[in-house]
Amino acid sequence: MRTRLSRRREIQVVGCAGLDIGGKARNLIWLDRAGARIPPTWVICGSPELTELSPAVLRYAVRSSSPDEDNLKSAHAGEFLTLLDVEPGEVADAVRHVMGSTGNGNAVVIQQMIDAVVSGVAFSRDPVTGLSDVVVEAIRGRGDQLLSGGANPLRWVNRNGAFVEAPGTADDLEEVISTVVLEVKRLGRKYGRPADLEWVWDGQDVWWVQIRPITAIENVPIFSRRISRDVMPGMIKPLVWSVNVPMVNTAWVRLITEAIGPNDIRPEQLAASYAYRSYFDMRVFGDIFERLGMPRDSLENLLGLPGDRGRMRPGLGSLVGLPRLLALSWRLHRGTDEMSGQRGELHRRFIELSQARLSDLADSELVEHLRYAEKLGVEAAYLNIVIPLQANLYTALLRRRLQRWAGLDLQDLDPPPKGDWDVGPALAQLREALSRVPAKDLERAVGGEVTRLDETALSLLDRFLDRFGHLSESVNDISVPRWREQPSSVLRLALATGPTSTGRTRSWAEVEGSVRRIKRLRFRRLRRRTEDLLILREAVGSTFTLGYGLLRPGYLEVGRRLQAKGTIDRAEDVFFIGQQPAIDSLISSEPNGLQEQVANVKREIKEVADLVMPDTIVGDHWIPVSGNVKDRLQGVGTSRGRYRGMARYLSSLAEAASLEPGDVLVIERSDVAWTPLFSKAGAVITEAGGLLAHSSITAREMGLPCVSSVAGARRLDGETVLVDGSTGEVFRESPN
Repeated sequence: MRTRLSRRREIQVVGCAGLDIGGKARNLIWLDRAGARIPPTWVICGSPELTELSPAVLRYAVRSSSPDEDNLKSAHAGEFLTLLDVEPGEVADAVRHVMGSTGNGNAVVIQQMIDAVVSGVAFSRDPVTGLSDVVVEAIRGRGDQLLSGGANPLRWVNRNGAFVEAPGTADDLEEVISTVVLEVKRLGRKYGRPADLEWVWDGQDVWWVQIRPITAIENVPIFSRRISRDVMPGMIKPLVWSVNVPMVNTAWVRLITEAIGPNDIRPEQLAASYAYRSYFDMRVFGDIFERLGMPRDSLENLLGLPGDRGRMRPGLGSLVGLPRLLALSWRLHRGTDEMSGQRGELHRRFIELSQARLSDLADSELVEHLRYAEKLGVEAAYLNIVIPLQANLYTALLRRRLQRWAGLDLQDLDPPPKGDWDVGPALAQLREALSRVPAKDLERAVGGEVTRLDETALSLLDRFLDRFGHLSESVNDISVPRWREQPSSVLRLALATGPTSTGRTRSWAEVEGSVRRIKRLRFRRLRRRTEDLLILREAVGSTFTLGYGLLRPGYLEVGRRLQAKGTIDRAEDVFFIGQQPAIDSLISSEPNGLQEQVANVKREIKEVADLVMPDTIVGDHWIPVSGNVKDRLQGVGTSRGRYRGMARYLSSLAEAASLEPGDVLVIERSDVAWTPLFSKAGAVITEAGGLLAHSSITAREMGLPCVSSVAGARRLDGETVLVDGSTGEVFRESPN
């Protein structure tokens, strides 16, 4: 068959009726219909004899379009033949060669070559983190080296309209890259899924030559410490984690269910522990945002990433969940008095539990005592969530009204009262009494001999401990002794805190007088409501801490019994094992030594104690950097994950036998011939390449951490390295 191709549209399909034209061709047709500027393009099926291309151009690109290419599951980067700079008279032979390379392909794409001043690739989402950043990579000249990995591209990251990363040597490309970013955002929204696009700039116009789905990006695990470090700061021992997380997160799931309706969220899904620190799983919060009708990307505001993320704006979908949210808000508003009563009842029950003689309880009774305390703890945790949320909401509302009606900031006024739950006045009283204690006696009292205090100071200390003895320097960590156990620490705290000036310049009475009379009553009601909630917040927090703190003596009693059985060496070692192993060992009649487990946990905690933890962790398998780092190399993270292993540099495939299973494959760059070695490696490092390089795409599809553009990576051969495919860091570690 002799076929003449004519140009009536930007893309023509010839001889393909009833045939699968493949992902590349379908995506180019989509680009054309979406209004993108694409080069003159033909999709050819079968084996037509091409006699003429009209309009005639100097050079063509001939690419495969297999059904397996550029789909949602995989890109098959570089696996099929592409021929560039094909002369018009050689197109027919090029089509036959390319079609034969696919094995199962029906179609071939022919495109007019564009004289490239700059070529690049752009991602509508970060292909490593899954965040809504637009990532652009480019090189000057033709762009085929981006796929081969033979060049280190220039790189830009655009976050909500602002560039948070840009090369310092490409100011002349700023306008071009801005144009690319805007079009990528438009096409990405229209495409309906994260997209990877290739483009060329000819010095005047930007041309789009390919689009494909970004593979291996669905449901990317992202964990954030930004909020959780305030809820559970510091390092968290196994027993504390296994008690606190189910208790508190069960309360959170209850509130979430009241807000969004029935769901399958489990308490253990909300948080994860990395290096014994607490992180929140942001995927769950993304699901919650979607159920509330808010953009899933709104969670990026909670990650605290640099750059402007914009405001969290609910969409029209929020109208679906609005009635439930309004009903919940009204119930919480109207139920404050009821919740205050619940707090009082919980406080009473916690006092009763605190009076139990734990040593007199049988093992099964001790377990039941702990289970009951944890059950009550969930109820207290719920109140400790919803009351502070309401208090914060009313405080924010009062601040806005104060600014609008009186032109004042809340910080200019007298601090709100905290009721009987304020530690400050009690410490001030104790501090005044301590000032009259002889210096020598005070020194010995602070050192632990509190009986050296005079009668007045000792009485005030006893009263303080009766009221606040359930507190500690870390109330969420039951492995930390309470103040009641270390009264001398209270003395040190009292001496370390002195009277402070609030710097307030106005009283509330003055402010109410300055508010217009018509609004004065509303203002007074809002102020009183806010103060009541702030007092209740302090009371609820104290009650939750009281109940949660009861678990410390309970589990210490478990520890003492395990010590007596020879299961652990010290009662306090119980905090270094999980809740269930502790209970199982308690009620088991068989000896079950846990000393080795305790020793391992203590060693691990010591090793990671000084780590500077990232605010955000991408991926669900994170490995801490060891304490014996010799060197740190920086590249570009192109496939997420962390991996530690022996680096093995291969200069050619002839050295493939030296790569052991689990080694870190270090190469200059890769093409499809290297793919079999990826299945043997634990991670990949390349000296050149970027996000579109064959090594990067293949690593993402196989779930391997990959770092590209690491200068001098070959010198890592034979070294133990930690590869971070999210941040682009490679740590060279000394052997232990």
